[in-house]
This record gives sequence, C-alpha cells and structure tokens, in this order.
Amino acid sequence: MNLLKPIIFIGIITVFYACSSTKSTKTETKTEIKEDVVIAPPVNINALQVDPHLQNGKTINLKTGDRFDVVFLRECIGCAEVWRITNIDKDKIGQMESTYKNGPASGVNGGSQDHIFHFMAKDKGISTLTFVYFKDTRTITFDVK
Repeated sequence: MNLLKPIIFIGIITVFYACSSTKSTKTETKTEIKEDVVIAPPVNINALQVDPHLQNGKTINLKTGDRFDVVFLRECIGCAEVWRITNIDKDKIGQMESTYKNGPASGVNGGSQDHIFHFMAKDKGISTLTFVYFKDTRTITFDVK
C-alpha cells in the first residue's frame, strides 16, 4: 500500500503537466490595411490581395507587370451561381486560371469555398473589373502606371 500512494501521485502530476503544457494550434489570420488597398491573407505571396467587398467602387494603383488576386471568401457551392467576371479589358489586365481554397471535404455536396481570381497588369491605363453573383455586383478600377 505504501508504494501505491507515490505511483498515484506521480500519475496525477504527469496528467496535470501534460494538460498544462498543451498549446492551442488554432491560429487567426488578420487582414492588413495599407493605404486604400486591403491585403488579405496571402494566396500567392507575390500578388497583391484585393478584397472586392471593401474595394468596391475604388481605384487601385498598379505598375505594369504587377500580379494581383481578387479573393471572394466563402463562395457558396451549389447555390446555382458563383462569382463571375462580366467586364475586363483584356488588353490591360491579363486573367489567369482561377483557384479555390478551403472547400468542403471530398464527396460532400454543397458548402463553401474561397474563389481566387488571378490577374496581371499588362499595359498602362485605367481598366475596370466587374464581378457579378446573382444580383450582387462588385466593380474595381485599376490604374496601371
């Protein structure tokens, strides 16, 4: 019986230590604001991240060759519509293939995903990009120097 008490004590200390040293793995991503451009958590580290909801109706200054992403967070999958481009000046703004992140698990119908449109400023001048989702419209103007 004398040996049992120290073993129980060591067991309790071990459990207490293990529980107290556990660190949370949850991380928060923050959105940083620089001038009038919202920099979202990076999708492509070399590209400017544009939040179409905050930048709607605004002008963003770019240089020829700049890459930028327009990121629609939590786009509904299976809602009969996704964000699409209805206006782009392809002489000034080059569009690359869109990508998707944070979608539902494989084999799941519905859910949401982040829809990332990738672009590059090709030529100098003012160009407007317009995105539509049902009756919701987002328009961003780019002034390429």
